[in-house]
Amino acid sequence: MERCGNRMSSHTESTSFLQTLTGRLPTKKLFHEELALQWVVSSGSVREGALQQAWFFFELMVKSIIHHLYFTDRLESPRKNRFPERFMDDITALVSTIAGDIVSRFQKDLELVERLNTSLAFFLNDLLSVMDRGFVFSLIKTYWKQVSTKLYMLQNPTLESLRLDLLRIVCSHEHYVTLNLPCSLLTPPASPSPSVSSATSQSSGFSTHAQDQKIANMFELSVPFREQHYLAGLVLSELAVILDPEAEGMFGLHKKVVSVVHNLLSSHDSDPRYADPEVKARVATLYLPLIGIVMETLPQLHDFTGKSTY
Repeated sequence: MERCGNRMSSHTESTSFLQTLTGRLPTKKLFHEELALQWVVSSGSVREGALQQAWFFFELMVKSIIHHLYFTDRLESPRKNRFPERFMDDITALVSTIAGDIVSRFQKDLELVERLNTSLAFFLNDLLSVMDRGFVFSLIKTYWKQVSTKLYMLQNPTLESLRLDLLRIVCSHEHYVTLNLPCSLLTPPASPSPSVSSATSQSSGFSTHAQDQKIANMFELSVPFREQHYLAGLVLSELAVILDPEAEGMFGLHKKVVSVVHNLLSSHDSDPRYADPEVKARVATLYLPLIGIVMETLPQLHDFTGKSTY
């Protein structure tokens, strides 16, 4: 009886503790929901151990999510309705705290941070297959904001390299192109219809200012472009930042960021899903700002003295 009483007392204390930390009473949870919650509220040696084996817990969480969706027949349901809000809040908090660990510890324990960064990247990649992409993009944005804030204060190529590694893994998703669509607002304007009179025909050969602006926006790494093509916008932004002649200490990352872009283009070119010329042209619109970036950074990409090139 005494032992049973101790267990009940321990359970009551645990319940009260969780309610204090999370602001909600614990209820029966699915495994992935409980794992996310416990990871978020963990501290001390328990949290440190979880960070050391983050890849395992992320994999476990993803497998539990897929298992749950399969056995509840939710794989075909709208992604926005698949998960309770509290679970999504826990995932957001988890990604935010881990991004904070990466930013705060990369100079102290680079080996751990590299593993943690890679594990987080594959976790985000997996989530793109089961959760609403807008939500996952918000998780990436959370990570991006924390790293960018640190980079603004401390121009460090190591941290920039970590961010590039995460982006490379996330963008290796099999549906990368689809995740960057639609791009309806930045499509070229329709060609003017042939007119009957020669005067009208002559005037139709000139684009209006609005049409010119639409075309120009397609070639600029503008805010509208980055909002509509989120992942492609991040890739091209990284390319522009690292190749910027005024960027300090980034020379060692030139080949790395060029390789990321090159590998993406190569994968699209060899993918049978994009073999149709019209589809290829559509995919190419994701990279139109690349032309401007290359033109502005030619000296960084090519040694015109003939010594070396990328």
